Amino acid sequence: MGNRKPNLRSSIYLSTADGRWHGWVTMGIKDDGSPDRRHRIGRTEAEVTSKVRELEGKRDAGSAGKAGRPLTVADWMRTWLTTVAPRTVAQDTLDRTYEPKVRRWIIPQLGRHKLDRLQPEHLDAFYTWLAGQGLKPNTVLQIHRILSRALKVAWKRGKTGHNVALLVDAPIGEEADIEALSREEARRIPRCRRELAQRCPLVSRARRGHPPVGGDRAPLEVREPGRGHDRGRLAAQAGPLPARLRRPGDLHQGPAPDPLPG
Repeated sequence: MGNRKPNLRSSIYLSTADGRWHGWVTMGIKDDGSPDRRHRIGRTEAEVTSKVRELEGKRDAGSAGKAGRPLTVADWMRTWLTTVAPRTVAQDTLDRTYEPKVRRWIIPQLGRHKLDRLQPEHLDAFYTWLAGQGLKPNTVLQIHRILSRALKVAWKRGKTGHNVALLVDAPIGEEADIEALSREEARRIPRCRRELAQRCPLVSRARRGHPPVGGDRAPLEVREPGRGHDRGRLAAQAGPLPARLRRPGDLHQGPAPDPLPG
């Protein structure tokens, strides 16, 4: 073996055994506590020096990845799905949304890429392909967000140099159709609330957080003196509300239900 250069961060030397130049770069510490040193080889000193400097640059930028077989996108997505995501999202969300989208769409299309070599162009092509499969814009956006969350964890743990999903414009989702109220409909809302508070003081009191008279378990009955259970009269006076403004129990028309037993 020939003479070695000073062993600082890296070492470069000519081997008499094979007549080639070898370079070793100290990257850090492995998970088991042993030094992480990586090897480069070339026919000339200049060739190996270039390879060593490139590896040092990746190490200093935090983009070299861990020692051993490079993680693929599929490797990381499976790890994230089974060990990270269950601690951050509800199980129902994991089962109904995360897992189907990861296993059906992300892994089959992006899984073979090395995690630290995933590029923005790969994601651009992926989202275009998803749209071509007939997926709705909101579904494509959801897949993008799932992928971005997984890549963010990978970046924070040093498994990749950056979250490539942040370098891509997120797909545009569908905007919900909102039908605006007419001026007359908007004016009718506060009038109905005032009328209801005046005519049904027990309801108004309950909605402000006060318990009904007679204790928490007392049945709540709404009556107008001398008019029985005709609570539809208020709605008739104020005019009907649009269907999209009604909630079950609001301005109930028809006979009131029997009081709950005490």
